[in-house]
Amino acid sequence: MRRLKIFLLILISIFVVLSGWFYLAGMSAERTVLSNSYYQDLTAETDLVSTLHQELRDSLPQMALQDITKELEADLTEQEKIFMEIGLQIITDAFLQSFDEAWLEDQLLVVTDDVLAVIKGEQQTFTAVINLRENKEQFREKLINSLETLPAELTEMLDIPTAQTEQMAEQILAEMDLPDQIYLADLIAGNGDKMPRDLKNAVSAVQTTRGTYQYLPYFIFVLMLLLSFLLAGYAGGLKWFGGAVVFFSITFLVGIQFSNTLILPVVFSEIKNELPFSPQLFYSAADYTVSSVLIIPLFTAAVGLIFIFSGIILGRANQKAQAE
Repeated sequence: MRRLKIFLLILISIFVVLSGWFYLAGMSAERTVLSNSYYQDLTAETDLVSTLHQELRDSLPQMALQDITKELEADLTEQEKIFMEIGLQIITDAFLQSFDEAWLEDQLLVVTDDVLAVIKGEQQTFTAVINLRENKEQFREKLINSLETLPAELTEMLDIPTAQTEQMAEQILAEMDLPDQIYLADLIAGNGDKMPRDLKNAVSAVQTTRGTYQYLPYFIFVLMLLLSFLLAGYAGGLKWFGGAVVFFSITFLVGIQFSNTLILPVVFSEIKNELPFSPQLFYSAADYTVSSVLIIPLFTAAVGLIFIFSGIILGRANQKAQAE
């Protein structure tokens, strides 16, 4: 009979550990990728926005040059490429001075908040609007100013007509065709009323998973604690249950550290060519993410220790009462 009780207690501990890992993974997601404040703090703690902004500065001229070359259906001469690159760099500088890092950070957070609201089921459709109107006007003014202050040699090199910089700036803006507003629903779905099926299924899966780890583990924990009481008494049940809680907390904590030090470098080596991030930024974001979730397993480990010590104290009290 005693062996059967021990076997059942071990089985209960396994259920507690598996449920604990699932619970901690869910709570970690809630504290990071599903948390609005996480993204706000991440942008403040790392150089994410400035890195993205610099990536735009470096890549936009080359992307535009490739599009122009493709549109012309002919290879540009080296001199033409140089002139075109200079002109595109002028446009890019004016553009990024207008749509600066502060603007980029604000829009990223607006979009993130909207996406998270849909994922969490707080709203059914994407409603975020990216405003370009004011910055577009700044871009126009900065572009005109940039063209007007160019050295005469460069103006002649780029074939910019004298006293026609404003008209040229207007022509550039017309060709860029920047809207006053960009609706996230249109950007993601292609229309304002329907979400792509794959995205809808992914959102539904996340919502179902959230509903599971936010409630089911608590039910399992209470049930397993009661079963531990039935099999080992109050003192023994507290110690068995507390030991399982400490075990899943410590193993989860070790797993996080293991992933951060050993697995993430392997992952980064596979995707580094596809990301506009430097290794330093990648690891800074990873370190910040890990530090954000450490408190969760540490807290549950502390709770487990409380159960264990409560069981020890209760057991000693029972022994003392029996001795008397």
